[in-house]
Amino acid sequence: LKIAPDAHIIFLHVFDVVVEEQMRYINVPTDTINQYDIEAHGNARRDLNQFITDLQIENRPHSRTVIFGNPGHVVCDYARTMEPDLIVLGKHGQSRFEEFLLGSVTRHAIDQTSCDILVVTARPA
Repeated sequence: LKIAPDAHIIFLHVFDVVVEEQMRYINVPTDTINQYDIEAHGNARRDLNQFITDLQIENRPHSRTVIFGNPGHVVCDYARTMEPDLIVLGKHGQSRFEEFLLGSVTRHAIDQTSCDILVVTARPA
C-alpha cells in the first residue's frame, strides 16, 4: 500500500479444503462435503473482509476475490488474466510444513509469472 499509494489493489484470497479428498475417500456424503466447502468459502471471505477492514483503506480503489483451488496455480492463473505490476504474497507460516507450503506457492509464482513479486511477513503479535 505504501509502495503504490494510487494503485488499484486487488485482494485475492485462495483457499483449499485439504480434507476434501479424504472425505471423498471415506465416502462422506456429497451434500456434507458441499456444505463443508460452502462454510470454508464463507470463512475465507470473512477473513479477507476483516483483513481489508483492518487496513482501513475504504477510500482507496480496490477489489476482492475469493477462489477455491491450489494457491500456487490460482495465483499464477489470476496473474496471467489480470496482468498486475506486482504480486504481494503474505508469509505467516511458522511451522516447517507451513513454510514448505508458502515456499512452494512463492516458487511457483516466481517461475510462472512475469511480474515482480514481494513477500511480506506478518507483524509479530
